[in-house]
Amino acid sequence: MESKKYSRAAFVSHRYNCSNLLESRRAKLGDKTAIVFEDRAWTWNRFSEAVERFALYFQSKGISRGDRVALIATNSDTYAISFLAIARLSAAAVTINCELSSREILAILNKVRPKLILCSQDRLDKLNRSEAILMDSSDSKIPDLWKLSEQVTGNLPAEPDPESTCLIMFTSGTTGFPKGVMHSQRNFVLSGEGFIQRMDLSQKERMLCVLPLFHINALFYSFAGALVSGATIIFERRFSASRFWETVAKTRASQVNLIAAAGNILLRRNRSEFVASHALSKIYLSPLTPALHAGFQAEFKVPCLREGYGLTEAPGVINQPIDEPPKIGSIGRISLHPDDMQPLAELKIVDNAGEPVANGDAGELLVRSPILMQGYFEDQDATEAVMQNGWFRTGDLARRNDQGDFFFIERIKDIIRRRGENISGAELDVVISGHPNISQVAVVATPSALGEDEILAAIVLSGELSALDFKEWCISALPANKRPRFVAFCHDLPRTPSEKIEKYKIRRNPDIHKKAIDLLTI
Repeated sequence: MESKKYSRAAFVSHRYNCSNLLESRRAKLGDKTAIVFEDRAWTWNRFSEAVERFALYFQSKGISRGDRVALIATNSDTYAISFLAIARLSAAAVTINCELSSREILAILNKVRPKLILCSQDRLDKLNRSEAILMDSSDSKIPDLWKLSEQVTGNLPAEPDPESTCLIMFTSGTTGFPKGVMHSQRNFVLSGEGFIQRMDLSQKERMLCVLPLFHINALFYSFAGALVSGATIIFERRFSASRFWETVAKTRASQVNLIAAAGNILLRRNRSEFVASHALSKIYLSPLTPALHAGFQAEFKVPCLREGYGLTEAPGVINQPIDEPPKIGSIGRISLHPDDMQPLAELKIVDNAGEPVANGDAGELLVRSPILMQGYFEDQDATEAVMQNGWFRTGDLARRNDQGDFFFIERIKDIIRRRGENISGAELDVVISGHPNISQVAVVATPSALGEDEILAAIVLSGELSALDFKEWCISALPANKRPRFVAFCHDLPRTPSEKIEKYKIRRNPDIHKKAIDLLTI
């Protein structure tokens, strides 16, 4: 059965840049609510005016085509408005994970050399830079972006080119060095249009955004999808399991994106927190396990849950069709687009020699997509390493059946997926090998009870080191999101003839997982 396509008339036409997209929605929707954040609500008219106001201020600070502005912040209306204001000037927003350590943030800032740094008040302690501009201030004596942009006037430049870079988003790589994924304004808009198709969005939708805007899911699916569909988007600073159902009911949210870890946490929470009067009808969630699907439908009365597959480099390439019952275990089929004139992603599964495999056989998933990154920021070698004659190498092992359904098997890359974060195992190997009493280390993913991965460090000692000592050392050496949950003390680690550690053997060795010590219990 073919998934339905939606008419081009389902959304207002535009010229595939962020500025014209916003203006086309403002012209049609005017006084309808576009954004809600805490006690602030923005109509499309006021939203558009705020974007112009910030753009004029950024322009007065010297921002123009090709410049970069760093955002280090939790979710807010100010974040969303700033992103579009930066794009209005044909500049690029560098969205930095505000949970990173000060050292990691500084390394990214030194690499991208932004002309401006925007920071939320609750993340100001991450910076030692006096030039950072506060996005929102709770102290009236401290000027923030709203105060600073009050009196700025002027004329904005011509409408941006759809191919101008609007985003540089850093993601971990197998080498341990974060890479800046660059996306164009066209990619942002196309991704939003695709999300209309994937979740059957309309202007009546009230979309709750609890995932961080420094991740591609929240920015290119939720925010872009709301902009294109004309829906109302409700921003929460961050996901809160204890307040989730209260927030859903209070905001009258009809749609939300979640990661599996958040969904599993909600299933384990006390049912006294559940608000049965909610209006939530659709959830986009990956991976969608049988327990999550059954639990949210039966207990939480959410009728529609769908899974998809995408990467920071290639968003939204596969999804379970919205108009068919989900095939649990499959990540879906090639994502469609509401405009029949738009090309779709192409996928192939290849063996180690790069040759296509038969349906049912496993191989590496390769993607050729109209929403593919422009490349890695100032890293041509890394870009060329993942591109193969126009195809992006995902580093993921997958298979396809005769019906065109795709199934994710495991990662070929040394990447750990933990609570929505991509964490480089190679990076952690380097840090942990710095301990004087550790001679060998291999950090790998291990299944988490909440879905996705937990971090396991398999180590060989050269001196005395207890599990508690190792835990305390990791607390001093690593940010919270990168600290191993488990440690396994080993006599040796498996290696190739060229002496490379064979991490896949460690991941698949039940004895190592069985003897691993849970550091949360000590």
